[in-house]
Amino acid sequence: MSFKIPKIEELKEFIESVPNEKYKTILWVGATAGLRIKEIVHLRLQDLDFEQQSIHVSEEGAKYGRSRVVPMCSKLKELLLDYISKHESKFKEGYIFYAQHRDNSSKTHVTPMTVMVYFNMFFKQSRFYSTYKTAKNGNKMCNWSMHKLRHFYASWLNENKVDLLVISKTLGHRQPSTTLNVYTHIFDDKKSREAVQEAFKDFDNKEGHKHIQEIKIEPFPLIQDPLIQIREPELFENKRSDIEKFDCGLV
Repeated sequence: MSFKIPKIEELKEFIESVPNEKYKTILWVGATAGLRIKEIVHLRLQDLDFEQQSIHVSEEGAKYGRSRVVPMCSKLKELLLDYISKHESKFKEGYIFYAQHRDNSSKTHVTPMTVMVYFNMFFKQSRFYSTYKTAKNGNKMCNWSMHKLRHFYASWLNENKVDLLVISKTLGHRQPSTTLNVYTHIFDDKKSREAVQEAFKDFDNKEGHKHIQEIKIEPFPLIQDPLIQIREPELFENKRSDIEKFDCGLV
């Protein structure tokens, strides 16, 4: 299956169409902070630093128990402050994405499975859902999922020329190679083409090769040491042989 990363306009339209404010906020956290579902549902009020505009992903929710700090953009700060002002009284043990207590349930926060169920329900109600869409190569298009918001986040940072090391650290990957392997569809193609075009943009420019034209191979002077009976032509011939090897990729 193929997956097309949604455009920013499409993502905004979809998230704003979600009627439930709690799940709308959850989706914005996924899209603008790149957190995994489990990391989102385990967010507590104390994990949000509005002064420094950062989010602390705790060991409780982080994959492999590796906590990290993620930047909080101004839009997300505004959304979270508004959400907290309306729903803080419902928080239990500080978890901001509370569970719906229709009974005496001991759950303190919504579960990842519940988030996925609601995401799918909202997405199927949107104009972006289709079981028949196909990509240009004929493969069936995969519909959006909650986890795909991380792909959008990584893609958005990449398009805005954020360094790979920063993207990898923000996503919580151990190594940048993991980011490249998992999100190869983001970093390949367009960026590779642009890099190659940039590298060869002056390839046919004579000025760019002026320094190469000025390089000349001068013959070696005759060595006067009587113990070494090697003449200039022999030295030059050896040097030329080395150059030929280099041209052939042998050295």
